[in-house]
Formats: sequence, C-alpha cells, structure tokens
Amino acid sequence: MLVVDGYNGPIAWEQQVSVTAGATYAFSAWFNNLVKPTLSYADPQMALWVDGNQIATTAVLMENPDRWEWLCAQYTATQTGMVTLQIRMLSTASIGNDVGIDDVSFRQCIPPPSCVCLQPGAFSNMSYRPNSGPNVPISCGEIAFWQCNLPVFNLSGDFMCQGNSCPAMPPMFWTLNHPNLGQVDQGTANGTGFMISIPNASFPVSGLYTLTIAGICGMDTCYCEIIIETPGCGGNCNCKQGTEITVSSGPASFTLLCDQHTFFPILPCPTAPVTFTSDFGCVDATGANCTGSIDWRLEYPLGNPIATGSQASSLALNLPQGLFASPGVYHFFMETVCSPSNDTCRCEIAWEVDCNDCIEDFETGSTGQWATVDGAISVITDPFTGSMVLKGNDNQGASWMYNNSSDYNGNWIQKFNNCLCFDIRYDNGDPANPAFGLGALTIYQGVILVQEILPTEQHSW
Repeated sequence: MLVVDGYNGPIAWEQQVSVTAGATYAFSAWFNNLVKPTLSYADPQMALWVDGNQIATTAVLMENPDRWEWLCAQYTATQTGMVTLQIRMLSTASIGNDVGIDDVSFRQCIPPPSCVCLQPGAFSNMSYRPNSGPNVPISCGEIAFWQCNLPVFNLSGDFMCQGNSCPAMPPMFWTLNHPNLGQVDQGTANGTGFMISIPNASFPVSGLYTLTIAGICGMDTCYCEIIIETPGCGGNCNCKQGTEITVSSGPASFTLLCDQHTFFPILPCPTAPVTFTSDFGCVDATGANCTGSIDWRLEYPLGNPIATGSQASSLALNLPQGLFASPGVYHFFMETVCSPSNDTCRCEIAWEVDCNDCIEDFETGSTGQWATVDGAISVITDPFTGSMVLKGNDNQGASWMYNNSSDYNGNWIQKFNNCLCFDIRYDNGDPANPAFGLGALTIYQGVILVQEILPTEQHSW
C-alpha cells in the first residue's frame, strides 16, 4: 500500500509500461481516505492518467464511511511502445487530503471466449436399448445393432458447449441415411439429456444406416455419427447380420464370421466327416427365419469347386473326410436370396487342412501295412489313452510292451496330439527280465524289411 500526503500534488504515483497498438487495457486501483472518520478535513479526489490524458476520476473520498473505493477505466493503445501511467490527486489542500493507494493494476483486456463445442467429449453418456434388456453404451463412430425388437430405436445422451453465452440446452438436429435409399428420416433434439427416437418404419430394408447428429454451440457445429446395423424392420425378409459358421471334424472345431477368410484356422487332417452348421440366411422383422434354400460350394484350391449342393432353410451339412485328404487352404461359399425383398446374402470362409505325414490312424482296427517276422501284430485299445494302438507279440505270444495293464509300462506305440510316435523295443517274451532271453521280434512295413530289432536294443523313429 502507498500512503500519500496530497499537499502540493498532483502526481501520487507514476510508471512506464509497454503497450501494443489496437489492444485495450484496464487501468485500476483502490483508494481510501486516511483521515479519522470523526474528523472533517479536506477530502482527496483521485484520477487515472495515461500519457498525459485523464481517463477516469473518483468521487470525493469522504472520511465517513471509512471504506476503500475502486477506480477502473479502459485504455486502447494507438501505437506500439511505452506509455506513462499516473495516479494524480485533484485536491491540493494541506489539511487532510491524505490517501491510501493499493492494488494498482494495468492489464490487457481479453474478451471471454465465444461459445464452442466442449472438447474433448462434446457428445457423452450415449446409450441405446436394443431389446427389452438394459441400455447398451455407445460412442461416436461405433455400431449399434438393431433387430426391430421394440417399436422405436432410442438413442440418449448429453451434448455440451463451453464458453461465453452458451445456451443451457444447445440445439441439435439429426439425419438418418441408407446407402441405397438416401435420407430416410430426420429430426431435432436438445443438448443435455437429449433423446433421439426413430420409428421402425425408418428402417424398411436391411443394411447399415448412418445416423448423423449435429450439435450447435454459437457459431460452432460439432458432428457425431452412429452406424445402425439392422435386418430391416419393414416386414420384408432380409439377410441376417453377423452370421457365423462352425466347422468341425471329430474333436476339432472352430467358428468363423462370414467373410472371415484372411485368417486361416488349422483343421487337422479329418478322421471323421466334416460338419458345417450355421444360422446363415434370412430373417423377418420379428427375427424369425424366412430362408428359402441355401446354395453352397466347396473349393480346393480357390476357384476349383470340388463339391456343391443346396440346403433348405438352414445349414446343417456333413461332407466326407475324403474331400479333405490334401493339405492346404479350403474355401466354403454360401448364397441365398431373401424373398420378396430380393436381398442377396453371401458368405465365404476359409481354413487350412494340415495332414502331417507322421499321423497314422488305427481307429478302424486295421493294421495297415504293418507286419512282423516270426511274430504277430494286432490293434488293441490302449488302457491309458483309450485310443486304438498297434500291438506286437513274438512267436510265443509274449509282449514286454503289453502283456496286461500292469506290464504296459513302455510306449510301444502311443498317440501324442494326433501324431503317432513310435518307441519300439525288442521283445524277448520275458516281461520280468527284458534284457535277456530269446525271441526277438522284427517289425516292418510293407514288403521290404525296414528295421530289425535286436536284443538289448531300443529304437525310435
């Protein structure tokens, strides 16, 4: 605080500051008469000056009431450079005329920001109700799935502005467009807590509809797009969206979305018929199946059909495993036309069949080309894995590898992840003393002897 005796004035305070041409500044200070309120002497009167020009003055500062008075005025610079600020006393009385000065300020005036969309997140807290269950959260740019289970598609949320003189309920408008039909609906809404309601009649056919929402904040307009995927609510029969197809053979199985044919899951070389099941087809406005017939095609390689056919209403197809005997990528296609909308539905998936050369299957009970010299082989059920395996005996009917469940302590032949690994040991007919004895068993495949097992030797291949 600055205390000033006003006698002989007039300049109580002075300072030079830099200004910019065209900019407006606020010059202000607080003042108080310092004479006791019980006395009555000459009262001070203060003024604000810039470069020799008075821009503001106070009323006379009385002793009573004893209070601080604020003086403020605006100054617009006419040129860039230095200016002189002054606080002057207009009274020059020698008795009284004492003043306190505090909080002197000279600041550029910056206009408050105009009303604009809140960033980030002008659109927030949005959700829609796809069925009788709870609302589903959604954000701009995401997809809403609408099955026409309710009479009206409702989207709720908030739209917010920020800045100066923004309306409490910013106005909004929206349009709904279909790629083939163009604009099918439009409407208005209001900012915070908005609700957009679109009747099912605005979704007459299947496809992806674009809901474009525009919110207005003063001169600023912000947009939000929601994609609405629907089978169509107009009562027609249209393609079902988000169709999946499951391919299985024995214990192996995988599920793919239609048109997922850039990532190839691997199906082991089938040992059982290959089954295709899918909800592919057409649905009406209630979600009921209205599919006619489904045409299908299997290609290997791509572009070479190896099997074709038709299924009625829904896909439940079994194909023999012999069609998949060759390793590589197989493509499966489906197509149907929904009536009376003539909406054409298509689906393509692809997968890879892996027929590893080490796999040999004894599940049919056949020994294949395996044979013995001076002994016998047969296919039995492995008591540990439950799978069918090849068993060998010498000419006396003994097998160290398998005599009974307690003696089966070596992997003569055993499956590992559908690949048969051969751990063949010699068989001397004496399970209790396998290192000694007579009766070595020679095992071979086909008509050419490939390996002879000698006593005390262990072989794997």
